[in-house]
Amino acid sequence: MKVADGLMVELDYELLDAAGAVVETSADEGPLVYLHGLEEIPPALEQRLADAQPGTHLEVTLESEEAFGEYDVEGVVSVPRADLPAGEEIEVGEWISLLVTLDEDDEDDEKDGERGEGGAGERGADAARSRPDEDPDDPDDPEGGTHELQMRVIELSEEAVVLDGNHPLAGQRVTYRVRVRDVRPATADELAERE
Repeated sequence: MKVADGLMVELDYELLDAAGAVVETSADEGPLVYLHGLEEIPPALEQRLADAQPGTHLEVTLESEEAFGEYDVEGVVSVPRADLPAGEEIEVGEWISLLVTLDEDDEDDEKDGERGEGGAGERGADAARSRPDEDPDDPDDPEGGTHELQMRVIELSEEAVVLDGNHPLAGQRVTYRVRVRDVRPATADELAERE
C-alpha cells in the first residue's frame, strides 16, 4: 500500500539540526505515526512521502520556514515569578504550560502559569506536527479565548522567569532521515481523534 491521503503512516526517523547533529530519533522516541493529508508533520516532508511504500528510505532537508518556522523574538517573554505556581522548582531548559487569556480591550495578555508534564519541546516529533493557530475570536472555542502555550525556560531570576515559545529548532534548516515502516487504513478511533 502506498502513502496517500487518509492513510496512517508509521515512520522510523532521525531528525538532524543545521550542524548535522541528531537531535531526535525513533530509536529513542518510538516511531512517528501520523494521518497523511492532515499536515500533522511538516507539509514539505509530507509531500515527499506521498506514494512511498513500506521500506522506502528518504532524506529530506527542509529550510526553517518549511520546518519549525523562523525564530520569532516576540516569542520570548518575561513572566513575574508571582504569576507562576508558588513553591515549585523551575529549571532552565524545562518546558512549562502557560494559560494565556486574550482580551480585546487590553493589549497586554493576561498570563496564568501552570506547570507542564512535558512540553512540546521535549519530544520534537510531537512538536514537529503542524499545529493550527488557535483563533481567539472563534465562537466554538469553549475556553473563551484562553489558550495553553508550551514555553521553554531560558533564564531565571528572583523576580522573573524568561520563557521562549519558539521551537528549539526554529530558524534552522533541518534534515529528516526516514524509513516508511507501515501504511494502513485509519481506524474509526484514529479518525475520531482528529475531528
